[in-house]
Amino acid sequence: MGWNDKSINILCFFDGFISEEDREAMSCVETEVMADFPEFEIKLSPLRYDALKQMKSLDAWVYRRSENMLENGEIEKNQKL
Repeated sequence: MGWNDKSINILCFFDGFISEEDREAMSCVETEVMADFPEFEIKLSPLRYDALKQMKSLDAWVYRRSENMLENGEIEKNQKL
């Protein structure tokens, strides 16, 4: 997720094929963000990033795929995310 004075960018990473259901769900997320921040231009991008591919980062993470966190030693296997 990234933002400036006029816009909010949201990158949504999917492991594997992005289905029509996935796209519809992300459209709902985009609509909810628009409702919460009507003064901003909202851009949501669903992107396919399969496991072990390094994910791009903007300004902040809203959710991070746990496989990468485990692999990089950022969390222990038994630690809750």
